[in-house]
Parts: sequence; C-alpha cells; structure tokens
Amino acid sequence: MQDGESIEAIAQGSEWVAAITDAGYIRVFSLDGVQKYIFNETGQVVTMAGYENLMVIIYHAGLPLFESQQLKCKIVDTKTYKTVYDGRCPVSRGSELNWVGFSEEGMLITMDSNGLITGLNLKNSQWVPLLDLKLKFHENFRQIWIVGFMENELLAIQMLRNEEQPPLSMKSKNRKIPLQAPFLALENENPDSKDQTLGQIEQIHFNAQINLDHEQIRKDFWEPNKLFRGKNENERFLSESILDQKEII
Repeated sequence: MQDGESIEAIAQGSEWVAAITDAGYIRVFSLDGVQKYIFNETGQVVTMAGYENLMVIIYHAGLPLFESQQLKCKIVDTKTYKTVYDGRCPVSRGSELNWVGFSEEGMLITMDSNGLITGLNLKNSQWVPLLDLKLKFHENFRQIWIVGFMENELLAIQMLRNEEQPPLSMKSKNRKIPLQAPFLALENENPDSKDQTLGQIEQIHFNAQINLDHEQIRKDFWEPNKLFRGKNENERFLSESILDQKEII
C-alpha cells in the first residue's frame, strides 16, 4: 500500500483478491498481483468475503437503533463491477455480526451473536432464517464454531465452554448440523411417534423452495462462465448446465 494507507479487510474469489483500506478504497488485484480495478466505499466497512466472481462487503449504514445494528450488504460482480445487491444485512436485536461467508453452492450466509443463521435468497432479494442455534443448543450455542455450509447442512466444531476458538487438534472433528428454519410446531408432542408434524412438512417444503431458487441463481450467474463447483469437489469444472449436477424434485 501507499504510505499512510492501511488494509482493513481482504477477500478472495476464483480469479481476484480485494483489499479495503482506511482511505476508503477497494483495490482489486489479479491472483498475480496486478491491480485490476479500484472504487470507493463510503460506509464504514465491517468485513468482506468472496466466492467465484462475487465480492460481498458488509458496512455500517448508520448508528444502532433500539439495540439493533444498522448493517448493509453490497454484492459486486468482479467481472463487470456491477452491484448485484445492495440492501440490509439483518442481525437480531441486541446482537452483533459474528460470521459471514458463502456456502459451497454460493449462497451468502451470516450468523449473529445470538446464534441466528440467515441466508440471502438472491432470486427475490430476501434474507431467510436457516437455523437458530439457540433453539437447538440452548446455552451452548456460543460454542459452535462454523467451518462451512454445504447443501442443507452446517459443518461445525463444538468447542469447550472456555474456548474462544477450537484448537488445531479438533480440526478434523467436524459435525454436520441439518439446517432447519424456525417454523412452528417442529417438535412432535409424542416422542415415540415417527409421523412428521405439520411444521416439519412445511419446513421441508420451504427448504426445497429455497434450494430451487438458489439453483436457478447459480445457473444464471455461473453457467455463462462454465465455472461451477461440483457437488463433492473443490475444483471448478466444465458443465453443460449447472442444473445437471443434482436432481431437483
């Protein structure tokens, strides 16, 4: 950086690296270090993340009101530098943003300090609750360390109560936690019954709709570039259609 300019946050995608500086610049570089683009961000930046050609910037939109953070989220396509989304970034009342990133399939997901995990449905620009860790783990929800998201599951490490981050020895001890939107009547009143409750059926239908919406977004965003992630692969590969990668019911 130039003298007197410091980096405050960085993010990386498939072919780019970006840095936000205290001068209010967002500098975009190739993976070889060639500066490709520069633009301004006027808001106070909180954090940023990247996925393929998408860059997300979380920034303050104003002072907190009624114990609620006023955060906004901007998604930029680094191939055209057009803004894909610029709207609110929800956190529950009295909480702070703890984590932001993308699922393996490219859905933008956040988690706040109250354990609420939300995802952005870009098809209708709505944030939807995907999992409330406080309902599932009660007083231990703060010990859940996010590793990543894949399909309808959260990959996480459950830390000990006095730990702020998991030790390296727990690196391979991931557990899979199914995503479950906080619908009503999810618990069966009869614990011995194997029948699904109405709430469970509604929640399954909701998950299927969210997945279908996101598959269409993936098709629209990444199919023209023929750059997609496989269901069980980390490398990008060529495909005739992203919708061929898994069956949609």
